Amino acid sequence: MGIYEDLGLKTIVNARGCITPFGGSIMPPEVIKAMAEAAPYFVDIIELNRKIGEFIAEITGAEAGYVTSGGSAGILLSTAALITGDDLSKIHKLPETSGMANEVIVHRSQRHSYDHAVRAAGGVLVEIGHSYRTSSWELEAAINDQTVGIFYTDHPFLRRGFLPLNEVIDIAHTRGVPVYVDAASSLPPAENLQRFIGLEADLVFYSGGKAIMGPQSSGLICGRKDLIKAVELNGSPNLAIGRSAKVCKEEMIGLMVALKSYIQRDHKADLEQWLEKAEYIAETISKEDFPGISTRVVFDEEEDSWPETHIRIKEDILGFSARTIEKCMFEGEPCIAAGIPLLPHTVTINPHMLRDGEEYIVATRLVEVISKLYKDRSQPS
Repeated sequence: MGIYEDLGLKTIVNARGCITPFGGSIMPPEVIKAMAEAAPYFVDIIELNRKIGEFIAEITGAEAGYVTSGGSAGILLSTAALITGDDLSKIHKLPETSGMANEVIVHRSQRHSYDHAVRAAGGVLVEIGHSYRTSSWELEAAINDQTVGIFYTDHPFLRRGFLPLNEVIDIAHTRGVPVYVDAASSLPPAENLQRFIGLEADLVFYSGGKAIMGPQSSGLICGRKDLIKAVELNGSPNLAIGRSAKVCKEEMIGLMVALKSYIQRDHKADLEQWLEKAEYIAETISKEDFPGISTRVVFDEEEDSWPETHIRIKEDILGFSARTIEKCMFEGEPCIAAGIPLLPHTVTINPHMLRDGEEYIVATRLVEVISKLYKDRSQPS
């Protein structure tokens, strides 16, 4: 912690989850140790990636695997691979794709901030459907001789408006079109490491710095052997579009060890701990009996990756908002990042990245902040 204090920075109690702006997740000791062990030596980077790719293939059930510099790099490299294959003349033209097949079909309801990586590789996005519904004929009609792939995102916040993945794959494969899946935020559950390949997706990519708890700037792609070869040709250390998405040897080793740890974890025990933390925080707020504030733990095992504590604020009654609470938590001591209120008038607490004991810190601080806001509003202006 001293190194951040020397820079004048505060460390954060992370009740928002494994997100990039706060460094993703915290690597376990065995990952840090392995990275330090890898650091003092030189190694052939391409061969190292291939060896770890074999391990990735083994645990995902895919034909081949590849280490990337994160989920967004997975989108970039997969799109590049689908456009170029192993054609070196095409590889060295990217992102210029005029004269090449370059269309990537995407559900309108699955558009997100990261799909700019499709365009960065030279892909042209072709939207199908609406925000509330997509029909199979819309996908069938969009496929033509310029289509290189269908980009599909699996994310816990995306719940409607798109075709099921198995239906997309059936339609696409009938027409000889690959499907690639953004599963960067699809862990947990751990079963998702095999699920998409089991459905016969052609390429799938994951973040290495979220639930896997590897280096933040790491990720992995798994899928068809020919497409992984094309990913490699478009990636670093080759002088291609993926050169800027390089992964160092320490990160490759760190990801491999983190993956080994992840598949060996007791995921049921993890879930039980997250539930206990979420319930403790909810109960602590409820005991205070704050008028105009209600709490509940939200978790559906079929739909949610982890439980959350939702603290609902009746702003019209209280005169302060969920955003006010979140701001006070972040600016206070200790600095606590509560969940961004995606729901109206709601503070969300995600226990996924809370270390043992930090649920007490979060609960105590929430009571302090809310109590002070109540007191301040009662003071004469």
